[in-house]
Amino acid sequence: MKSILPSLLLAVIAISFILVWELAPPSKGVVIAVFPPGDEVEDLGARLKRANATLIDTSSVPGGFLVSSQLSGLPARLREQGAILVLKAYPSLGCAPPDAATTYPKSAFTRETS
Repeated sequence: MKSILPSLLLAVIAISFILVWELAPPSKGVVIAVFPPGDEVEDLGARLKRANATLIDTSSVPGGFLVSSQLSGLPARLREQGAILVLKAYPSLGCAPPDAATTYPKSAFTRETS
């Protein structure tokens, strides 16, 4: 068993490094931003506007949103606006926008009261 331990440790370190490297978000483009679940949608719109980002779609992860920006430094700006996690969006995992030009209208950020 002692001879397997170094190999297992090396495998865990290598896999961890690969995951961190592959999930690191790009400086600009499309990313997944996860905000604390339960945040108000109107507040999210203001946060994305301050981060110079555009909402593309929602994620199946609670509080997760697919956003994009052509300005560098998108992950840092999203974290400044309260994102708890910013990850690279993978099309193979269903994280690609259906159409890059698709964005939500302003009415998506307002709540109707009855």
